[in-house]
Amino acid sequence: VTPPGAFVVCFFGAIGRQFDLDTVIEAARRLQRGTRKIFFVLCGSGDSLASCRYSARDCRNMLFPGWVEAPDIWVLMRMSAVGLAPYRNSFEFSRSLPNKPIEYLSAGLPLLSSLQGVVGQMVMDHDCGVTYREGDADDLVSKLVFLHDHPDRLRAMSSNALSLYKKRFTASEVYGNMAAYLELVAKRGKQN
Repeated sequence: VTPPGAFVVCFFGAIGRQFDLDTVIEAARRLQRGTRKIFFVLCGSGDSLASCRYSARDCRNMLFPGWVEAPDIWVLMRMSAVGLAPYRNSFEFSRSLPNKPIEYLSAGLPLLSSLQGVVGQMVMDHDCGVTYREGDADDLVSKLVFLHDHPDRLRAMSSNALSLYKKRFTASEVYGNMAAYLELVAKRGKQN
């Protein structure tokens, strides 16, 4: 349960080595010393869950509820201010668009991501969130403080996030674009 009026940062995923959760825990630890009510809810299970819970045992502003079902995810996303994507910048993740950022966009959640590459470029091009440097708790704290202290910017990013989702990631858009692409490939095949 999050405190009333808290600025909620949500995360959903497998809690494992592909995510840099140590930086997130350190940022939470630093933020709880201040006056801003920034609260982290990290949902999921995985190899690193027990060690993350132990590492965050002194963080009163962090919750690890474990695995949650789709209806609970949707409710939590609607209660949250931003969606956290603390991926490690491995070759695979920096060159692709993982599904979690798209899920956050579907709820109009601005992204808070450590990914450079495809996700970082998307965030910058569409003004739908912010990126922070992987492994840099100070940078993560400063980005969260900025988002917390600038609700107008956060609202604009939220609107941009939902707009981007509707333009690029709904089933009708994806299937329509794929159909157009396949028609183009078929035409080229006939011409050769």
